[in-house]
Amino acid sequence: MYFEISGKNMDLGDALRTHIRESVSKMLQHVHEEYSGHITVSPEGTGFRTLCFISLPGQHEFQASHIDYDPYVSAEGALHRLHEQIEEHRQRLIDK
Repeated sequence: MYFEISGKNMDLGDALRTHIRESVSKMLQHVHEEYSGHITVSPEGTGFRTLCFISLPGQHEFQASHIDYDPYVSAEGALHRLHEQIEEHRQRLIDK
């Protein structure tokens, strides 16, 4: 499982990086397949933009973004949107 967390034009710091890593592992605890992805946090105007991308086996790719004045809230918002997409995909697989 390869997952990169980076800052674009900014230093994320250990606290934010750890917070994002823990949120991702909690969100993907039910995914028993290999996955890869990356999260990028960057300054956007007076706030921060978080871009998330996750790739699951079988060419299933999910991406989400969120903008907020707080980088933690921005990351949580993007991860929440990503979690919703993965849950919808999981429900479609179950309903088949």
